[in-house]
Amino acid sequence: MRLHIILIFFLLLEPINTLASEGISLGLNAGSDFNDMDYIGLDVGYKNDAILFSLGFNKNTRNEVDFVSGIYYDLYRNSEFSLYFGSGLEDKNAFLSYGINYKLSENIDFGLGMRTVFESRNENSQEGFLNTRFYFNQQKTEKVIEENIDSVKEVSSLDRVFYEDKRQSISYTVRKGDWLLKIAKMFDVDLKEIIILNRDIINQDLIYPGQIILISK
Repeated sequence: MRLHIILIFFLLLEPINTLASEGISLGLNAGSDFNDMDYIGLDVGYKNDAILFSLGFNKNTRNEVDFVSGIYYDLYRNSEFSLYFGSGLEDKNAFLSYGINYKLSENIDFGLGMRTVFESRNENSQEGFLNTRFYFNQQKTEKVIEENIDSVKEVSSLDRVFYEDKRQSISYTVRKGDWLLKIAKMFDVDLKEIIILNRDIINQDLIYPGQIILISK
């Protein structure tokens, strides 16, 4: 019960629109102990990076309703699936859980896993379950995509300017006794232009005979 209260407090700690940008979700669950008890459930989750906090309930075939709270951590994830491990409380009974979640779309995950419920000191229950989770963070995703597109456009513009300058340049082979400022004065160009055009020059005082330097026309 204490964990239930902590999770409720955590979910209500921030405004709902802030939480939505981080990953509010709704989970639908169905499971069985492979014996005489099946259950269905509903929960609300809040995911922050690799950690999911959930709070909900399960109703079993004995017509019992159990409040369930859990914390789950992604051990491994990529663009297609994630492996997780978690723990929590089902009413007064602690449980451990592990499984795999498949990403069906940007906002929908489908998972299957196993759960061990410690019902007493001498007895525990092994359960298998399926889970479908719906995320409500499309607004944040679209915003990130738009920001990335703008960044790509900015980089592309810089590369285009650099390419055009490079295409209009001439090559000069460094001779013994040359240094960059001398070469800049020789071709009547700004020293900064030479450094920008030649990205491989890290130290303007370190050039060597035979080195090819691009000079803008």
